[in-house]
Order: sequence, then C-alpha cells, then structure tokens
Amino acid sequence: MNTDVDVMRSEVEQLRRSQGDIERLIQRKQVLILKALPATHGYPSMDAFIHALARFATPSLRNRVGVPPRETSPRKKGRRYDANVRASVRQALEAHEPAASIAKVLGVSLGTIAKWKREWGIGRQRRSLNSRPATPAEKTDGMSASSAP
Repeated sequence: MNTDVDVMRSEVEQLRRSQGDIERLIQRKQVLILKALPATHGYPSMDAFIHALARFATPSLRNRVGVPPRETSPRKKGRRYDANVRASVRQALEAHEPAASIAKVLGVSLGTIAKWKREWGIGRQRRSLNSRPATPAEKTDGMSASSAP
C-alpha cells in the first residue's frame, strides 16, 4: 500500500514538472507573438506600434508615453430648423394644436417643440404652490356676489 502512495506521489510530481514546462512554453510563445505584432500590422518597430496605439489609451498613459492629448471634436449642436419651420410650429401651437400632431406633420421632435414652447412662453401656466383651485362653494359665492344688487 505504501508503494502505491509513493508511486502516486512521484506521478503527481512528474505532472507538476510537466505543467511547469508547459507554462514556460506558453510564455515563450506569447512573447514571440507579442514581438511579431508590429510587423504583422505594418509597423517598423515596437515603439512605432505602441505610439500608434497610445492614442486609444487613458490620458495618464498617453502622458507617460509622451503622446499629446486627443483633440476633442466640437460638439454637434443637433439639427437646425429654419425660420419657416419655427414659425409654422409657433402658429400651430398658438392655434392649440396638439404638439404630437405638429411633430408628426412637420418632422420636428416633441422635445424640440417643448423647448420652443418654453422659449416662447406658450403652453399651460403652472399654478404656484400656494394657489389651489376654487371649491364649488367659493365658485357659487362669487357668482351670487356679482349678481347681488
């Protein structure tokens, strides 16, 4: 029985050595693959390859590698509508047409129409927090007071 355990221990040790050999072989292959990357992508050296990739790196890494910061492209300001479209939307809103139908007919988004309504001061006026709707009793009191002699 003791010999079986010894045999198994030696087999495990041999497998561990084989595993170490395989791991070293994998590491050598990885190094060869990494060294070949610049040539496979058309770069003359590893430095040129790294410099080309650095523009995709984080700002701190770009700074360490010596690549200037990325130029930011100017933000697009969205679609611009000419004065005729804006006038048509305003006219339709002042005629109390629903914003959804205006958007569908004129091809303007609901968000844009809402923004224009705020700019133009068109739409429902919101009540202040202190105001409340009149109760039915207050409504009838107002009517009887105006009809009194």
